[in-house]
Amino acid sequence: MPYFLIGPAIMVYIVIAFNFILRKNKSNRGGYYAFMEDESVSNRARKKEIGGGVFIKPGLNALPFCGALKEEREVKRTAALPMIRFDKIHTNNDIKKMFGAASLAEVIRAEDNYSDFIRAAIKWAEALKETKDYRGAEAVLSETLRMKSDHVKSYFLLADIYKINGRREKLPELYKIVNEAEHLTDRRQKEKILRYIENKLTEGG
Repeated sequence: MPYFLIGPAIMVYIVIAFNFILRKNKSNRGGYYAFMEDESVSNRARKKEIGGGVFIKPGLNALPFCGALKEEREVKRTAALPMIRFDKIHTNNDIKKMFGAASLAEVIRAEDNYSDFIRAAIKWAEALKETKDYRGAEAVLSETLRMKSDHVKSYFLLADIYKINGRREKLPELYKIVNEAEHLTDRRQKEKILRYIENKLTEGG
C-alpha cells in the first residue's frame, strides 16, 4: 500500500472501532439501567402473605417407612419443613415482586428445603434398591416424580427399578412423563433422561 494511503486507512479503522465500542457501551449501559430499575422496583415491593397453595408437601402415607434404614430419618426431617418449587426459573427480583422483598430469604429457604427432600428421597431409594426392596424404592421415586423432581437421578433410578423388577411396561409411561414435563427446563438434561429410558427399553434381560 502506498505510504500516503496508510494514514487515512488507519483513521478509518480507528473511527469504525470507536463507533463499535460506543454502541457496545451504550447497549451495556441500557442493560445496567434496566437491571437497576428492576432492582429498585422489586426492593420496594411490600411483603405479601405466602399462601398455603404455594407450599408443597410430600405424600408420606405412600412411603415405605419401617425404621430399618438411616436414610429414612433425613427424609422425615426434610419432609416436615416448608417447601416451595417453581415450575419456571425465577430471579431474586421476580421473587421479591411476587412475595415482597422481606420474604425473599423465606422463599429461598423453602426452595432449598425442597431440593434437600428430593436428594434425601433419592438416597433412600438407592438404599432400598441395595436391599432389593424394589417396590419400596419405586414408591419413593414415584413420589419424587409427583413432586416434579428436576434431579436426573430420580428418573435414571426409577427406570433401573422398572427394569430390574420386571415392570418394563412402565418405561414407555415414564418416557411420556419426561417428554411432556414442562418443569424440566434444561433441554439437554431432558434429552439425557429420554435417551437413558430408551436404552433401558432396548436392553436385553
